Amino acid sequence: MNGYNYIFKYIICLCLLYLSLFLFVSVNDFSDEPKNFEINLHDFEKRSINIERNGYTIDAYYPKFASKEITDEIKSFIYSYINNFISNNGKALKINYEIYFKDEFVNVFFTIDNSLNDMLYYKSFNYEINESLVSVVNSYDIDFEKVLDLLSIKYSSEVVNKIKSLSLDDYNFKFTDKGVHVYFNFDLFDTPYVPELYLDYNNEVLIESTNERKKMIAFTFDDGPGDYTKDLVDTLKINNSTATFFMLGNRMKYNQSAVLYATDNGMEIGSHSYSHKNLDKISEEELEEEINSTTIIYNEITGKNIKLFRPPYGNSKSSVREKIPFAIIKWNIDTQDWLYRDSKHTYEHIIANACDGCIVLMHEIYKETLEAVKMSIPALQEMGYDIVSVSELADSKEITLVPGTLYKSFNNYNLPF
Repeated sequence: MNGYNYIFKYIICLCLLYLSLFLFVSVNDFSDEPKNFEINLHDFEKRSINIERNGYTIDAYYPKFASKEITDEIKSFIYSYINNFISNNGKALKINYEIYFKDEFVNVFFTIDNSLNDMLYYKSFNYEINESLVSVVNSYDIDFEKVLDLLSIKYSSEVVNKIKSLSLDDYNFKFTDKGVHVYFNFDLFDTPYVPELYLDYNNEVLIESTNERKKMIAFTFDDGPGDYTKDLVDTLKINNSTATFFMLGNRMKYNQSAVLYATDNGMEIGSHSYSHKNLDKISEEELEEEINSTTIIYNEITGKNIKLFRPPYGNSKSSVREKIPFAIIKWNIDTQDWLYRDSKHTYEHIIANACDGCIVLMHEIYKETLEAVKMSIPALQEMGYDIVSVSELADSKEITLVPGTLYKSFNNYNLPF
């Protein structure tokens, strides 16, 4: 009997040992395999919502990932937007997306075309797989201080101050192989345009060319170079624009770095005489000095030649024009920025009078003018204008500029003057 008891106890112990080993292996297998988070973000399905009913149509697309966490967040946004669209009596809604992968990072960027609004709406989602867990990424390799600095060059202080007050949730990122677009949405700004920025992965600005704009307008700046010349050049450049700077010889001489900076960054330099004298009231010898000395100074600084001339005060009687060896450029939009020194007034005057082939007169020596330019360029671009130099404008109209001839615009109504 004792022998049977011993065998029975042995069998029980053996069973308990096998049971313990089984539980140990099972627990380890479970802990090693939270397969719910072992996600390959490159694997996803394209899902769609297509509705056509009396009064409205919806075509919406979104990705379904293996991660329920990611998919639920994206679906929640999509369905919320659709419900809002229907409740507001929308007519047509299109939602499309793009996906960008980099290592363990994924960017999902939605573009929404809603008949309720005149502008596209954007929304981005960014995720990263880190130690087998999905994490939301608010910023990925983005220097936000640099972004704000660049936006301050591109846009007016009112727009930039608004951006500074926003949370990261209001930033929308579209990643590409070259860099990242930073988008905002129209409902955050009281402007005819929506701020945006395109950076490479070294936080340098990338410019995208566009062929959509059909009109051109020339910006011109007198009386420089001055304290704001380089800032104006930066603003023009970051907005993919150019301009003509009519500079004074006596200021070129003592501010050569600004002259070189404008020239090296694609701006056109014209002469505004040497010392801003009224050319109609000086002798022939003085006239020759006012013209030639500026030409020589510019050539010595840059190695290039001046091709355009703007007479001080716009004064140049016929006997004076005969002695000027350059095309003479006036204007047909006078902002009077020197008189009002008000950025909003200058901006509103430009927008109200803009026309294809127009030449705008401003002065580069006023801070208010710099601010007005930041306000005007994106608004004009939204209106379908490219902002260009005088020579670029003339070339676009297939006009050959003739020395001694005065031009105040390049449209059909007043060419030449």
